[in-house]
Amino acid sequence: MTEEKGAIEEGRMLLRSAHSAVFEAMYAAAHEVHESAREKSPNLDLVPSMDDDDMLCGAPLTLEDADRRSLSFLLKEADEVLDRWLIHIVPWVQVAVQQADGKGMNAEAITGLLLVRRNGTVRWSLQGLFKHVDVGWWFQENGAKQFSSVAALARVWLGRVSLNAFQERVFSTGGLIVSSRHTSTDNERAEMQVLLKQNRSEIKRMEPHGGSSVVLIDNVQVS
Repeated sequence: MTEEKGAIEEGRMLLRSAHSAVFEAMYAAAHEVHESAREKSPNLDLVPSMDDDDMLCGAPLTLEDADRRSLSFLLKEADEVLDRWLIHIVPWVQVAVQQADGKGMNAEAITGLLLVRRNGTVRWSLQGLFKHVDVGWWFQENGAKQFSSVAALARVWLGRVSLNAFQERVFSTGGLIVSSRHTSTDNERAEMQVLLKQNRSEIKRMEPHGGSSVVLIDNVQVS
């Protein structure tokens, strides 16, 4: 169990660190941060003092350039964005109904395809989600607009070479080791796993040799 918790924690730390780096880079690009930015700022030492009450003044001058924003503040903001994403719950049944518009599929029919009951608990059927919901389309149309840095992180990670097979397994599932035999990541499956936020899941039962496990996603158990 200690090794399992260590693997989960390593996955979370890797996810958080990678997201912070992407968030910082996006912030810098959005604010056009570069070394010459400071040269364009006025020299406030040359501004004369004026205490005349009759002097008409406008709004105070603020020079909060992006390059002057503290790194600790950016990291905190990046963590807040990631935390909002991890607790964000997607109404997959409603999404599936919208995507199936014109196909005669209603919420009742979709519910039976996306959810299963096992051992007295209701769980998402990942096979059902992969088959009946275009998760990638939803993320591009909705999720990426709300969580642009997470979208960028997914694109960056899927385009890079993993340092080793273990890290590839950890990040592709965000901390959920699906199987010791899994040594390569299929891009589409990895993207689905990231978007379905298995990175925030706690392993409840693991069968290392059987390749199956029970986890919690959005407070619903998934096998």
